[in-house]
Amino acid sequence: MGGEYLPALSQNEVMIASITIASTTQDVTSVYARRGKKRIHYRVVDEYGGETLSGRNTRTSTQPLKLGELEKFFNDAWSIFDVLDMNFGDSGYRLDQLLRFVVSVESQFYPQIGELYERRIKTWGTARRAELDMQAADEGLEQQ
Repeated sequence: MGGEYLPALSQNEVMIASITIASTTQDVTSVYARRGKKRIHYRVVDEYGGETLSGRNTRTSTQPLKLGELEKFFNDAWSIFDVLDMNFGDSGYRLDQLLRFVVSVESQFYPQIGELYERRIKTWGTARRAELDMQAADEGLEQQ
């Protein structure tokens, strides 16, 4: 499975990016875009009628989004970090698990997006792991 329940593309709309995670049903979340008369219209979609989206899921621009702008828009609408936190908060944020859980981050229009997300996830996971280590050390001091 994966992607079968994404909304249909509207007329003249294309999928410009997608993230697939290793959930039970291999969920896919995507960014769709279409050209209007003077603006490009974007929307983030999921396979659950928007139920997994947590932020603003539409925007427009006069020019194609830069990679960083796309990443920010995507993450603001559907945060991979919230998803990782929910799935790995109790298991210590092991980088190998985090990276394996994100099956793919793909785009025909932004070929560097996969590498960008991998770096972001590594940085985020390392920081979360350090926070846990610090908390454990603090708790150890308090018990002494």
